[in-house]
Amino acid sequence: MKKPLATAVGVALAATLCFPASAPAAIGTGFTPNLHLKNTSNNGGLFNIQDVEPGLRVDSCNRVFTSAIRGVPTGTDLFQVLVRIGTSAYAYRGQPDGLPITNPTGLSPGGGDTDEAIGSFLPCRPGQTFNNQVGPLLITSLNLATVYASQTADEGRTYTPNPNAAVVPGNDRQWNAAQGGMERYDVVHSVVTGNNLFSKSLDGGLTWQPGTFTDSMIAGTTTQENELGELGVDQMHHILYHVFVSVASPQENATAQAGMGPGFHTMWMAKSVDDGLTWTDSIVYNGPITATYDHIFPMMTVDDAGNVYAGWSDNKNVFVSFSPYGPNVGTQWSMPIQVTGTMGDPYKTHIFPWLAAAGNGGLDVVYYETTGATPDLASDKWVVGFAQNKNVLMSPFSFTRQVASDHIIHTGQVCENGIGCDSTQPGNRNLADDFQVQVDPLGFANIAYTDDHDSTIPPQTYFTRQKTGGLFGGVPIGPTFGRIAYGAVAPHNHGCMADDHDIGKGDAMRLKAPEFNTPGWLTVVLAKRIALAGPVTSFMGTSTRSGVFVGKTKGNVPFNGAINNGALTVHVGMQTLQVIPDNNSVNDGDNACLMKG
Repeated sequence: MKKPLATAVGVALAATLCFPASAPAAIGTGFTPNLHLKNTSNNGGLFNIQDVEPGLRVDSCNRVFTSAIRGVPTGTDLFQVLVRIGTSAYAYRGQPDGLPITNPTGLSPGGGDTDEAIGSFLPCRPGQTFNNQVGPLLITSLNLATVYASQTADEGRTYTPNPNAAVVPGNDRQWNAAQGGMERYDVVHSVVTGNNLFSKSLDGGLTWQPGTFTDSMIAGTTTQENELGELGVDQMHHILYHVFVSVASPQENATAQAGMGPGFHTMWMAKSVDDGLTWTDSIVYNGPITATYDHIFPMMTVDDAGNVYAGWSDNKNVFVSFSPYGPNVGTQWSMPIQVTGTMGDPYKTHIFPWLAAAGNGGLDVVYYETTGATPDLASDKWVVGFAQNKNVLMSPFSFTRQVASDHIIHTGQVCENGIGCDSTQPGNRNLADDFQVQVDPLGFANIAYTDDHDSTIPPQTYFTRQKTGGLFGGVPIGPTFGRIAYGAVAPHNHGCMADDHDIGKGDAMRLKAPEFNTPGWLTVVLAKRIALAGPVTSFMGTSTRSGVFVGKTKGNVPFNGAINNGALTVHVGMQTLQVIPDNNSVNDGDNACLMKG
């Protein structure tokens, strides 16, 4: 649970382009000069507000969005970082949760926590508008009553406020994720029940469906003793994951609820293969009963091949475990790999980890670190640590480490007890509770973090981007960036994609054939809304570009259809849906596909 650190007056929507004035003396040299993301509006001012605990997303067109909280009831700020090689500029995009949305007054229904989600219909291609390729950006902000959701399709120039993403009242610390262009997901810790509640939207975050619990396995029903972490989505195989840390058994759960049990010493991963309708929980790592791994949030991520990673801190070092894609993905895990505190690491304390993965085995890890022996020392001097392994699956102990911040970001204690910092645990909470890293389409790490080195103003958000050594080797940003080359067949070979993006309709289709781990999955998007989604129960490929299939929607309505040379026809009830690729367009490179039965 969070408590805002400060309040401030509101700001109007703005899009001021900003550049860093100068960079402090460098500590790390592998990253761009750290960029202070400032609220540049007239009302609110540069020096009257805090912006902390940033959310961060990088989309398939290499657009970078960072949201940061002011605190309840003054809401959330959004920034767009305009990435260039060697330096960065940014635009302030106003308050996604400002009231009223067209001219914010400084009051807001959110500001307690923030996160984001954005997805793509297809890999980004040059010469087309972003809105035809990338779905809307979802930004959420929290108070204990609601998770306030806001959507933008024009880089934060305008916002559409949405209903409560958590569906039910009484919630804490939301996390968001996306599948494809339109599906958006939210998970919160329910204050009412003590469980982790998942909900989803099929229209980019405008409306939300009732949720399901992700933590249903420990006590046979639900567990109330946990700290929830991030949501993750395997985009290739349509598998959802949610990580949390808790106790190990129903007996420990019962004693913990009575205030007599052990600490949170067990890492859990929830997995869903039916778009969040049901979840299966598996233990990632069951540590010693005296251990605690809720410092503050456990983390997880999924790479492009479907391998899954979990991470946590024991208040000294950061650990990760991985589960390779296969029949047991998400249910069988490697032994913990110690990322920090080895091979002469001069830093003794590492907290607040966050993970980002890409490719097939590439993993980036960030954390705050200090040379002090604990996070409770007034003499602690903190920096942003960064570790990277380009092939965790084959060489799990080959992490390289460097410092990503170019200055000391905080001096003194760091409290990790959320709202309890005001009562049960002394310490400084200026760094709030988390920060984030994301891998861009070129494989470079992008980091947004909280910083209070300037004691004359409240804590602020900073941004930096990796300059060299990305997970993909790194190439200059240009019109062809993207993880899948234009015109190439997607590497999974289980599906087919077609689109009418070239003429601006926003139509898209993807079919993934069934395989050993998950059912096949069909999603049809028409006019930027999901017209049909559900598992494919049988599929037969008739050629490398054609096939027939049957299935049922998530509402259990049967459908059947065919793909003929990249064009989709599907019958559901009395309705017939069609998506026909524009074969004549020079920009349309995704109408060839492989299909396997």
